Amino acid sequence: MGVAKPNVDFTIKVTEGEQNLLLVSTDDDTLRCHLIYAVQSHGAKCQIIVEMDQYCDGVDYDKLAIEEPSNEEIEQGIEDEHGVVYSSDGKQLLGCKNEQLEVYKIKPKCRIIRAGAFNSYINYLNTITLPESLTHIGDKAFQGCTCLSAITLPKSLTYIGESAFSACHILSCILLPDCLNYMGNDAFSFGQNRQTTTLPKGLTNINDKTFYGCENLNSVNLPESINHIGDWAFLNCKKLNTITLPINLTYIGERAFNGCENLSSITLPKSLNHI
Repeated sequence: MGVAKPNVDFTIKVTEGEQNLLLVSTDDDTLRCHLIYAVQSHGAKCQIIVEMDQYCDGVDYDKLAIEEPSNEEIEQGIEDEHGVVYSSDGKQLLGCKNEQLEVYKIKPKCRIIRAGAFNSYINYLNTITLPESLTHIGDKAFQGCTCLSAITLPKSLTYIGESAFSACHILSCILLPDCLNYMGNDAFSFGQNRQTTTLPKGLTNINDKTFYGCENLNSVNLPESINHIGDWAFLNCKKLNTITLPINLTYIGERAFNGCENLSSITLPKSLNHI
């Protein structure tokens, strides 16, 4: 079977397995979602099994996403001409020492923006370009970047950490990629300029306070894969006027839609067992 190759350097092998499954393998330390994207771009409409660990390099990026780099890591890192610090292999963006940074393009090999990398004190950052290699944005990575107005998330992104874009007040529309399967608590809370959002098809959970305080959010498109809406998930989304709950939804948390003043009606699915 031929497979369209996305814009990354690796070799993949796709074979037909039992029960209409595709078996996907690679000879490089490539990301799972790149492989899935390659097959999907070929137009295959079936379940995909990837015969590899999430990362063949053995690094637990989920763990790194919740840990701020130590002082030792920063000291041993490599600082570029803009004051941004990377790990020695270039796969981790550790932090930024330049408080005046306004526009920045992250280097192509980077896979993770570590927790707290650009948060709060980078007050001038307004535009950042993310590479197609990026899979993880760590906790509080851009929290409080009040001037951040534009960001495009790559197709490779699978993980957005807790409070990653919280209080990015003027950041409006963010297109969430299909590979995204995790968004932490408070991921987009207090996004004052955000008006609409469409969640990716593979996402199952909307965690606590994900869109809390997004007062101008008026429309949310939920995929059928969503089965859990956490506590305070849409609290005080005052302009939210329409939302269709998926048929497989089982859990709506405490005060999930409290303060949604314009939400006049909502239909609860039969699958719901907690509210």
